[in-house]
Amino acid sequence: LEKYFEYNAYPSAQDRSALARKSMMTPRQIEVWFQNHRNRFKKEGKALRRLTSVALPHRLSLEPLEKSMPLSASPEEQRGDP
Repeated sequence: LEKYFEYNAYPSAQDRSALARKSMMTPRQIEVWFQNHRNRFKKEGKALRRLTSVALPHRLSLEPLEKSMPLSASPEEQRGDP
């Protein structure tokens, strides 16, 4: 569990099930172990590692956001810049 915690402090339900089978514990025991370990690390001010299952896109498009926004003054106009 310690080794996996170094790799990822927030295991998915599927990962918790696999860890439970390997360690002869229940998934709930694994969940509580990780919660306790994360709290201990936070109290000590240590950084936690979290892996995401969904990769973020390399380039985000702002077009949908711009289309949904109401027309307003640009930041330059608001500051008084020409």
